[in-house]
Amino acid sequence: MSLNCPKSTADSLVLELFGKALINLQDDFGGPSFYSFLDNYLRYLETKAFVKIRAEKIPSSEPIPYFGISLDSANRLMTIYSKDYWRFIGALNNFSKPIVEKYNFQQLVNLYHDKDLTHLKALAGAHWKIFPKDKHTPLVESYIADLDALLVANKHNKHIRLIEDDQPISSIDDLIAELKGKVVYLDVWGTWCGPCKFELKYTPELKKRYMDKDIAFVYLDMDEDHRDQDWKDFIRVNNLTGIHLRKNRKQIEPFWKELLLNAKDKAEYYPQYFIFDKTGKLVVEKALRPSNGKQLYDQIDQILNQ
Repeated sequence: MSLNCPKSTADSLVLELFGKALINLQDDFGGPSFYSFLDNYLRYLETKAFVKIRAEKIPSSEPIPYFGISLDSANRLMTIYSKDYWRFIGALNNFSKPIVEKYNFQQLVNLYHDKDLTHLKALAGAHWKIFPKDKHTPLVESYIADLDALLVANKHNKHIRLIEDDQPISSIDDLIAELKGKVVYLDVWGTWCGPCKFELKYTPELKKRYMDKDIAFVYLDMDEDHRDQDWKDFIRVNNLTGIHLRKNRKQIEPFWKELLLNAKDKAEYYPQYFIFDKTGKLVVEKALRPSNGKQLYDQIDQILNQ
């Protein structure tokens, strides 16, 4: 579910919810609910920090409140790491080391289950610099080895088609044209997007249902150019069969305009799904998600059977 409200309203809600909470963290706390709370508390501190930056006009060269590094440094780090590393920094600046060690291990577990090899390796390296004697090191190393093996196994998977930069695709029509005769389920996503990766867990069941049917799965990714190899590796590690196209933030704008031209809801959030009929016509904007299961299958079946 997405809440389409002004950012200032969303920020005010976050500050209201957490601002009055009394936080008393003990080193022996643990468990899924605790780590989820820490995750949300760090998001609250991030919101609080940027509200403060805007209000006080803090320069980008000055430390970000609660995180201890400048915005300039944070932006540079984000070209290498992910949001998980940003939260690691936040945890180190606001929680005790025993809590950070357990919390960050949970982030590593989550990255493994997301099959996000690039960010798992990066965060694990940062984690081991701070916690070189972490008892979970052998387990994390086995996680990395597992995903490396998947990457190698799918290096030449003929069912994964990556549209390279030298193939001039500049519109949805260009992307869908060659697929006439098939229903197309389009997934607009990003490797940085948690909800996008959550939905990918449901795609094997979706594809199994429509095996040998006239349906094509197309993925339009929004990632900046420096993430190109990360994008390719993520697709292969996850055995994400289908047709793949990556555009950066600027390049994807005309695609959004085409996709949302006749939609009542013009919001460009991720992930979003669209269904094209066998003539190449967009017939369902903001289609149901893979996690919707039977409801989505009914939506697709209706178009397949036309």
